[in-house]
Amino acid sequence: MVQFVFTPWRNRAELLKVRSQLYPPSSRDAPPTPHHKWTAAELQGMQAAIARVFMWVHRGNCPHVVESTAMLMSAVLLDRRHTRRRDDQYHHHQEDRSSSSSSSSTTTDDAASEYGVRAAYLTAFTRFVTGLLDGHQDRARKLSMYGVAKTVGLPAAFVELRHQGTHEPMPGLAQLRPAAGRALVWIWEYYWRNLPADGDGPGQDGDGAGETRGVPSSGTPAPAAGAGAGAALDGAAGKRQPVVPTVAAATSTIKGRMCRAALMGYLQRQEGEVGGDAAKQALTRQLGQWDGVLVLRTLEEIGQTARDAGILSRSVKLSREVLLRATGDDTQQGEDREIPTDIEEMRRELREAREEAEGSVGSIDGGKRKRDSADHDGPGWKRWKGPWAPRPIGIL
Repeated sequence: MVQFVFTPWRNRAELLKVRSQLYPPSSRDAPPTPHHKWTAAELQGMQAAIARVFMWVHRGNCPHVVESTAMLMSAVLLDRRHTRRRDDQYHHHQEDRSSSSSSSSTTTDDAASEYGVRAAYLTAFTRFVTGLLDGHQDRARKLSMYGVAKTVGLPAAFVELRHQGTHEPMPGLAQLRPAAGRALVWIWEYYWRNLPADGDGPGQDGDGAGETRGVPSSGTPAPAAGAGAGAALDGAAGKRQPVVPTVAAATSTIKGRMCRAALMGYLQRQEGEVGGDAAKQALTRQLGQWDGVLVLRTLEEIGQTARDAGILSRSVKLSREVLLRATGDDTQQGEDREIPTDIEEMRRELREAREEAEGSVGSIDGGKRKRDSADHDGPGWKRWKGPWAPRPIGIL
């Protein structure tokens, strides 16, 4: 069934333009600071991008990380203006020490302005961490913010600073400035870096990233942006290099990176570790938002690079569970089979699971996927099997 993803931007080119303005080439390799030497054109572009993002927020359906990028960058620019004005006032005061009253007024203004900058930093950073982790929270069984952050790949220091800013005295600029810079770098790696270039097919971008308004999203993974994503910022309309379809290309998109982070957070846990059952339930619910083929491709990619036999063993076990759900064949009892001990055998089983899932999904009849309406678990109605047992809505 065709699913439409609505986004606040007009097309992918508009999103890529905002990305190039928020992350100009001069500050792409290092965290932005208020002392960074941006050009006048870059500063004007950043302010225009922030205004455009806030317009997207007003339209609705704006991804949280996009709004957080604009808020954090806005705090950096506010800090830059405060720092430059303070330096100008200091030099002016050194040249003209006319009266003590002017010095007192300048000190009061600086204190109020610095407090406002700290509040802007803390608000942007707190909203970024809280909104990101709440979006990955397990609704049925709530997990700690540290557990969710580990699943997503967010540094624990971000959660600590968010807790300090919410429940303790406001942190100073010495803490907030580098934290905001690291947050912007993390968002770049997590979301912005691998956005497909303009003209690429609709991909698996999380939160509707890269989907044009009203364009149906296909089940085909988008080509990987790869290491050339940085060059695509300034030349999205240029010639694209041919992309060879590989397993890694399927997980280079935003949704693929999110899937990989969630799987690695679970696979790196030790057997019998406290909270393992809760983490498994949270992962099962989280994997429900992704296609089974994408999950199996990600598991195969993890298996190709993993050296730990424990991670490979858990990957094989998890791939069997995902394959049973993806194929819908309950007659297979793959989970009961003994997991091989040889690394190459485990990698081969991961590859075969991925190929089997692709074969079951790739059956096409007249351009439409074959499916049994009675066994289909997707959205829609289906006939209930078995006796009906009424359940009360509430207890009086």
